[in-house]
Amino acid sequence: WLARPGELLHWENGVLSRHSTSNAWGGHKVKQLVMDARGNLWAATGGPLQLHRFADGQFSSYGREDGLFNLDDLRRLHPDREGNLWVGTGGGLNRLQPRRLVSLLTGSQSAMDEVYSVAPGRDGRVWLATSYGLLKFQNDRFTIYSNHQSLRPNNPQRVRPAFEHSSGAVYFGLD
Repeated sequence: WLARPGELLHWENGVLSRHSTSNAWGGHKVKQLVMDARGNLWAATGGPLQLHRFADGQFSSYGREDGLFNLDDLRRLHPDREGNLWVGTGGGLNRLQPRRLVSLLTGSQSAMDEVYSVAPGRDGRVWLATSYGLLKFQNDRFTIYSNHQSLRPNNPQRVRPAFEHSSGAVYFGLD
């Protein structure tokens, strides 16, 4: 899959297919494309509606009326093994479950709302890189590893992309 302003391209078995995005994101820049376990293609874009799904040759766009808040600065999409789509934004975290939307970390107007990266972990946990620090979400609870506490107490910096290795070790970058 390749996205460019105005169209979505798909190369498969030597055949290039083109899909117009004029009814979805138009000419806005595509920030990220991800495929979920059900074969849906998700796009994070600029513009008033920033989350789009392409399935069965049709586009669906999602926004405030669907319960998604703080999409002004959509930063990261991540589909997990359980069928959820995690949506990290500059204003919080949303989790689209197969038939339900859950908004997490939204509306507090804190630095913890700024989600830069969403990474899967073992046993269903999810790691979040935020400007507040590294957060682990597991069993519907957050554990916070603050920049000011345990990561680098004498030199607090923002946490950037996180990754959990199959061994359980967590790797992340700092600004």
